[in-house]
This record gives sequence, structure tokens and C-alpha cells, in this order.
Amino acid sequence: MGFTREKTKTTYLADTEVENLFIGEYMPDAPSDHVKVYLLALMCADLGKSITDEMTAKTLHLGVPEVQKAWQYWENAGAVIRTEDGIEFVSLKDKLYGARKGDAEKEEPAHSAPEEKSTPLPDGGELKELYTKIEMMTGKTISGSEIQEIISWMTDFGASAETIAYAYRYCSEKGKMNVRYVGKVVMDWAGKNLDTKEQIEAHLGEEDQRHYTYQRVMKALGFNRFATEKEKQIIDRWLDELNCSMDDILNACGKTSGISNPNINYVNSVLVNTAKRPGRGPAGVSRSQVMAYYDEIRENEEKEAEDRREEVYARVPRIRDIENEIIGLNSELMKIAIGGGGKSERLEGIRAKAADLSREKAMLMTENNIPVDYMNVRHLCALCGDTGVKEDGSVCSCYAERAREAADR
Repeated sequence: MGFTREKTKTTYLADTEVENLFIGEYMPDAPSDHVKVYLLALMCADLGKSITDEMTAKTLHLGVPEVQKAWQYWENAGAVIRTEDGIEFVSLKDKLYGARKGDAEKEEPAHSAPEEKSTPLPDGGELKELYTKIEMMTGKTISGSEIQEIISWMTDFGASAETIAYAYRYCSEKGKMNVRYVGKVVMDWAGKNLDTKEQIEAHLGEEDQRHYTYQRVMKALGFNRFATEKEKQIIDRWLDELNCSMDDILNACGKTSGISNPNINYVNSVLVNTAKRPGRGPAGVSRSQVMAYYDEIRENEEKEAEDRREEVYARVPRIRDIENEIIGLNSELMKIAIGGGGKSERLEGIRAKAADLSREKAMLMTENNIPVDYMNVRHLCALCGDTGVKEDGSVCSCYAERAREAADR
């Protein structure tokens, strides 16, 4: 008697086998997006289906560079092998308990092509300077996972330290300091070979957010065309001189629904007549002047934090040594994680030593009557970090006060 079993025909009713070694050893330290890429592709491999990086990015709501970064990560970790035909999943049990058949062929020089994408890390001094700048901008100690992200931006995408530092400043001004958001900015700039502050500023000038604003206003007025130069000048005035938010502008555009010939001049009259309402700030102070004042405030705060750091180092030199040791340990930890194959005992040993150093630092600061946050950047406004813009992109409540201060200078 023969036996048969009906096969599942629907993709999402089938099952994908994931090795427990992957779940227990590889998954905990991997970025969540990298895990998503691995599992989606593993499902396709089990089903005998092909999937491109573009399709993967679309399915997981990621960018293509993030998908490529994930494959570089899993290759470095030894979980996959790149072949001429694509990606081959490694049997983690065989890797742990015995050599895979054909491994010798996989180690031939022909497999070394991906190394061309790798970029050497800068020296320890440059990395330390970068981490210090980031900590001053964010007002918190940089974490090991964030260091891993930063190192991967450098090694996988060739991002320079100057590009990364500028990206953090750019994102802080937008009120978006999430490391994933910063990473997307860094990868975009690195993909366009923007390595210096001058190149980045030129790029931002070409792809200014104003272009999107112009188009949004035109759409709100019912026009299916680009804004003219005259219309752009009027919109610029709303933003820079009248300090209007996008909600203000769109509300004013909505008032044209009751007139026979909607036009930008009508919207302009509405906004000019309401420009002096509470919260707009003193008349005659442009938005660009207020934002420049915010820049100055942050620069002064960062300078004061740096002065406090030097004061602490002079009082307790051991604290500087501890911070340098922690940075060195974090860098070593991330290099092991990126390279793959690090023994868990070694990783735990590094983490334990870093934790001991952090406790020693906290104890030294307490013994010397130094507040734990004494070396952090101190912002006037905790809501926006003195950028004028909150996390959700709205104007911060401190804006009116900063505008008055800018007018009185």
C-alpha cells in the first residue's frame, strides 16, 4: 500500500524551518531588519522561489541599501555564502559540528569579490573624536549597538566620519535622533559619494525641502503644475518672515474653496493678516534668524559640555582613561560582531569589562561630588533639544520665546 500527503499550495500556509542555533546564537545580536531579510529569503529558499533585493525591500518596507547591508552582515557572520547564482544558506549545525562538504571549493579566491565593498575603519583617535561629538549632540552615552551601526556605515557603505558627524547634526536639527533615521541619511549620502561637509551642503541646497513645500501648496490650491518663481518667493516669505507652519498655510489655502478663482495672492493676504497672532514671535524676526539663534545656542551648550569634560578630566584623570577604555572595548566588540565567528565567552568577557568600567566611572564621580550627567550637553528645552522642532516635526512651544530673545539681541 502506498501513502501520499497533500501538499500545501498556498505560500503562507507552508512552514519554514529555522535552526535553533540561528535563534539562540545569531539572532539576539543581529539588527531586527537583518533578521527580517534573512527569514523572508529563507522562506523563499524553502519554497524554491527567487526574490530580488528590490522585492525584498518592498515587502519589508526597507530601502535596497538596507537589504544589501543585511546580506553583508550575514555573510560576515558566516550564516550565508554568496555564489554566482545568489545567496546560499549555511547549515549552522554543520558549521558548528563539522565541515560542510565542498567547503574547500567555497574558500577559493573566486569567492573573495565581496571584499571589494569593504572599507577599512579609521584609526582609534578619529573614532573616539566621532563618538565624543555624537555624545555631545545627543546628550547621552553612545551604546554598543549604536557603535555597531556606525562602524557598519563605515565598512559597508564607505561613509566618512565627517559624513556621519554631519548626519547627526542634520538629524538633530530636524528633531529626529533615532539611529535608524540617522542611518538612512548616512546611507543616502554615502551612496551619492558625499564625503565632506561642503559636498553635503551643496547636495542639500539642490534637494531642498522647499521643493516639496511648493508642490504641496500648489496641490492644495488645485493646481497641477510647478510653482512659478514669483509664487516661490511668496511661499518663502510665509516660511521665513511670517514663521507660518505648513498647517497654517494649508488652512489658508482651504479658505480659497469659497471663491471662484483660487490664487496664491488671496492666501497671502490671509496669512499676512494673521501673522501677528500669539505664538508667532516678534514682528520683523524671520524664521531663518530664529533658527540661526538656535544653532548658536546649541554650539554654546556643546562648548560648555566640553569645558565641563575637561574640568572633570583635570580633577579625576582616571575618568578620561575609563572612557577611552570603554570606547576601545566597544570598538573591539563591534568588530567581532561584524566579522562573525566570535566566541560567546569572549563577547561576554568584553561586555562585563565595559560594565565594570562604567560602574567604576559612576563611583568616581559620586566620590568626587560630580553629578552623573555633569558632562552631558544641557539643553534649554528638553522637548526639542534646542532645535525648534519636536520629534513629530511640529514647531516646539519654546519657539516663541527664542524668537523674542533673537529680536532683543
